[in-house]
Amino acid sequence: MPNMGLVLQGGGALGPYEYGAVTRLVELGWNPVAITGVSIGAITTAAIAGARDGNIPASLKRLWDAITLTPVPFLPPDAQATWSMFGDPRFWSTRGDFWNLPRWTSFCDVSPMRETLTAICDFGQLNDASHIRVSVTATDVETGAQVSFSNYVANAGRADHVNPIVSRIKLTPDHILATQSPTRISHDCH
Repeated sequence: MPNMGLVLQGGGALGPYEYGAVTRLVELGWNPVAITGVSIGAITTAAIAGARDGNIPASLKRLWDAITLTPVPFLPPDAQATWSMFGDPRFWSTRGDFWNLPRWTSFCDVSPMRETLTAICDFGQLNDASHIRVSVTATDVETGAQVSFSNYVANAGRADHVNPIVSRIKLTPDHILATQSPTRISHDCH
């Protein structure tokens, strides 16, 4: 079985493409051994590396079944996309905590995706670098710098500078969600 590394880009519309492309590659016998992603690519990365029972196509299907909105009855087809601007109950919602506005880093609350990721992904498996090496990249809201969270860092003791900063860390749904918008999540090694 040939091994492959995947680099999964952000941009919501790329998510379904990544779902189809990765599913087909796995069906053809390709085996992901290293994955990196940002935004929707990080969510896809989590579904692949954290696929319960190692079934990547089933994990990706569960993810997309969960976050695809059900059509609203009697709403014209051309208005369905507009309806999505009000949120997706398994992905994101519009923020309502206006008292906290000065601390906002985004207009959307992606916390519903935390439950979705927890239900779909096996984070014990996702954190096992011998299974699949995983890295996701976010933007540090305080510095504007990129920071990557990874279950594996080669030559971690090297003195040369790496940009973005890569931290070997136990990945959680919060690290995946940090890739969705600028964040205050710590990038310290744990």
